[in-house]
Amino acid sequence: LVRGITVIAVAGLAAGSFFYLYSGPGETLLAHMQASLMLLLLITNIVMRLRWSYALFCSVAYIVTSIAFLRINWTASLLGTLGLGSVSACCAAMMLLANYSLERDERLSYLLQQSNDLKNTELHQLNIELGQLNRELEAVSHLDSLTQLANRTAFDRRVRELWQNAAETGQPLSAVMIDIDHFKLVNDTQGHLYGDAVIRRVAALVQQSMRGHGDFAARYGGEEFVLLLPGADLMTALSVAERARMMVHTAGAPAPKQPIARPEIGLWTTVSCGVATALQMPDTDFVRLLHAADTALYRAKAEGRNRVCAAAPLV
Repeated sequence: LVRGITVIAVAGLAAGSFFYLYSGPGETLLAHMQASLMLLLLITNIVMRLRWSYALFCSVAYIVTSIAFLRINWTASLLGTLGLGSVSACCAAMMLLANYSLERDERLSYLLQQSNDLKNTELHQLNIELGQLNRELEAVSHLDSLTQLANRTAFDRRVRELWQNAAETGQPLSAVMIDIDHFKLVNDTQGHLYGDAVIRRVAALVQQSMRGHGDFAARYGGEEFVLLLPGADLMTALSVAERARMMVHTAGAPAPKQPIARPEIGLWTTVSCGVATALQMPDTDFVRLLHAADTALYRAKAEGRNRVCAAAPLV
C-alpha cells in the first residue's frame, strides 16, 4: 500500500510538472505533453509494476489529465485533438492489459512456487517416512519372528564383523552353540505349538544370560541358538554358557496345554552347550570357530546332555 501510494504521488507530481511546462498554445506542445504523459504512465504501470487496481487509477488519472489539457489547449485542430485522444486511450488500455498480464504471471508464478514448496515438503516427509519404514523393515528382516532374536542372516553378517574386529584389535572371540535337548520328542508328544513355546522360553533365557550390550544372540536354526562373545576368553565363555544352561534347567518347561501323552518322558526342558574360543585369528575364516563350538556341542549331547563342553582354543 505504501509503495503504491508513493509511486502514484511521485507520478502525480511529474504529471503536474508536465502540465505546467507544456501549457500554452500549439499542437507541438500538445504532442509533447501527450508523449510525456504516455512515458510517465508506461514507467508507472509497467516498469514499477503497480498492482492492477493502482494501475487502473493511474490510467484513469492519465486520461482525465489528457482531456483537461486538450480542453485548455483550444488552438489544436479537431482532427489533431481526436487523434491524440484516441492514441492516449489506446495506450492506456494496452498498458492496463500489459499490467494485468504481468500481475497474472506473478500470481501464477507464486502459486507454482507454493505448489512446488508443498510438493517438496510432502516429498521430504515421505522420504523421512520411507526411510523409517525401510529401517523398520530391515530390522524386521533380521529378526526371527518366533523368538525376536537375530535370525541366521543377521548372524552371518554380525559374525564377520566381530571376526574382523577381533583380528584388528587382537581380542579373543568366543562362540557358544546351544541346543534344546530331546526337542523332537517334545514336538512329537506335545505338538508344534508347544514346541514353539519351548523355543520362545529358551530364547528369552539365553538372551538374559548374556553379559551386556556387546554380546550377540541369534537363532541358528530350528531349536539351536548361538552366542557370540567378543573379548571373552574360554573361561568367561564357559561361565556364560553355564549360566544359560542353569537358567533353562531351573525354569523348566512351559505348562502343557494338554495331558502328557507319555508321562515317563516328562517335559523338563534342558539345553546342551558347546563353547569355542579363538585367541588369535587364524588365516582361515570364522567357520573354524563355529565348527569347533558345534563339535563341542555334539560331545555334550553324547556325554548325556544338559551340560557344557568346550573345545580347545583356536590359535
